[in-house]
Amino acid sequence: MSGYEYSLFFEHENMGFVRYTGRSQRKFRLDPSPFWKDGREIYYEIENGKAPEKNRLIRVYVKESERNVTSLKNGFLWNDTKYVSRWEYVDPSKITHRKMMDLEEYLDFFKTPFVATTDYLENISYSVAMYTASTPILGSNMKGGIDAAALTNEPRWSMFKNMMGLIPREFNQTKSNNFYSYTKSKRQLNPLFSSEVNVTYKNPDNISVHIPFTLDTELKSADFYRDKFFDQAPLARGYMLDSLLYQPQIPKKLESHIEFKVQEMYEDFRQSEYASYNQELGSAVPKLASAVARLNFREKVEKEDVDTAFDTWGEMYNHSLFIQKMNLKTELLYRLSDDERIFYTDLKKAFGKENLIPMNQLLVSTAVPEWKFEAIVAQLSHAGLIYFPPKAGGFKILDIEK
Repeated sequence: MSGYEYSLFFEHENMGFVRYTGRSQRKFRLDPSPFWKDGREIYYEIENGKAPEKNRLIRVYVKESERNVTSLKNGFLWNDTKYVSRWEYVDPSKITHRKMMDLEEYLDFFKTPFVATTDYLENISYSVAMYTASTPILGSNMKGGIDAAALTNEPRWSMFKNMMGLIPREFNQTKSNNFYSYTKSKRQLNPLFSSEVNVTYKNPDNISVHIPFTLDTELKSADFYRDKFFDQAPLARGYMLDSLLYQPQIPKKLESHIEFKVQEMYEDFRQSEYASYNQELGSAVPKLASAVARLNFREKVEKEDVDTAFDTWGEMYNHSLFIQKMNLKTELLYRLSDDERIFYTDLKKAFGKENLIPMNQLLVSTAVPEWKFEAIVAQLSHAGLIYFPPKAGGFKILDIEK
């Protein structure tokens, strides 16, 4: 049980995360978190007004309630229905709760197996922590989450899998809203029913990722770090689950800074002739920044979150230049097909680089066939040529192509 779950279950009546149990948006239940269902038969019913979004934290004001009791052979079955006069969204950070760990202790958990310099330990621990925090910011697959590349050998890959034991097992199921996996697959995973998809690929070459984990340092003995993981994993899991309750968004005032960092990532990555992995350029910065905000239990991304995310990525990228075979020609990773180049040019002429391009305007703005749009937009985002402002319903041309 995480700190928030304990607080909401035992200390805050009529407050929780919305769960609809049927088709009706008038009747719902409240859970201590989206990951733990309250087994008590308590239902809330709205007679008038707007219904709350599922999985959002709300406080309910009850005008009256009734209890229905059914007699059984071995006792009684009861359920309560509470009639709602009004409700309001609640910022999770406003809820006083017992913290299982603080952020520094959570980061220390990911340093456990490594023997390395202080700088390396800070960067690798923050990279993996961002991955575990995930992000609600959508990418070109229209889902949240972070894809990572583990650049490593087999012993360190085994260690990484042990470390990921902190992730609840139900999150490994493809029907989970928050999906996590690690794999050697050469095929990108994208479960249909998941809202946030987080996958770590071992030494990928044809899959674009948001951040690399450069796991090349000396390891402590397996017996030592396995025992540490076993002892600390429940506390780390609690911190991770608490962080996932936040849905940090990027305020409009930060969009120009985000776009600047996207361009900087584009230039940093593409200045090298060869690369050791395939970097997603268009969505990495906003996704990683949102993950940093989650780690700090914030509902809005701040400028320091953007800078921390970018700097951590930069350290991991620079490290990857020295530890992994440079077998991918950078120019080829981002080469556009004829249709992709026509699509990009048509939109740049029609909208310029400052204006939002609504998805519903694509059909009248380019001669490229509609059935190719999805794949082309994904490739342009991968190449860092377009950027999706959060919740904007479209994208912007970044105009940084060489």
